[in-house]
Amino acid sequence: MITYGDADEKFIHVYDTAFNFKFSVSDKGKLFSEFNMPQFFNTNFIDSTFVGKSIDMNYGSFFIYNSTSKEKKWIKFNHKFRYPDKKYEDQSYLNSICVHPQKKKIIVAYRYFDLIQLYDDEGKLLQECCFSKIQKPLLSTVASGMAPEASFYNLSICGTNKYCYILRANKTGIQLQNQPQKLSGQLIVMDWSGNIKNIYPCPELLYSICVDANDTYLFATIDNYNDLEYSFIRKYKL
Repeated sequence: MITYGDADEKFIHVYDTAFNFKFSVSDKGKLFSEFNMPQFFNTNFIDSTFVGKSIDMNYGSFFIYNSTSKEKKWIKFNHKFRYPDKKYEDQSYLNSICVHPQKKKIIVAYRYFDLIQLYDDEGKLLQECCFSKIQKPLLSTVASGMAPEASFYNLSICGTNKYCYILRANKTGIQLQNQPQKLSGQLIVMDWSGNIKNIYPCPELLYSICVDANDTYLFATIDNYNDLEYSFIRKYKL
């Protein structure tokens, strides 16, 4: 469990699957510019190859970095949209990444595009799943980013040996902010060939998700709407 405002100033909290607390790690920095967290991505390595995004400057959907050759390349897809400046474009590319090290496949689920993509470990696009027409996200007029009215499509992703799980919200930023306790979502189950095997309706809007290695239980966080300083960890049987 990753927290951004823990009183003990720890960033990562580890529990077992019975919700027994184990330990906390990662101290926060002392200054605003000091390193205070790694932005983790789910299973983001294939042998000596790392897949991820930069916390500083992005030049596409994700990068593939070979730690042996020290070569790094950015993977883009042609969205054909024009933006006022690069900050808007960078935010439009926000996504969640999941990698299967043995099958050497990469699945990318976008926040502002209703789009899931399957790549190989060289960055070749193998398949796309579009649930609605890809449109340019609504842009903010007061900041270099997306407007509150823009839709949030995919919120979280995780993978097992058999499947990749994508949490799809398809809600606007305003909805997520104003009435989250009344919202629901979908859990998309995709195999590593890009085939959708199932779509589960979520009884409430979940956030960070994780599935056990046997593809039996879903673990997720959900806000405590009576006290927003806290969150719940929920366990669901798939």
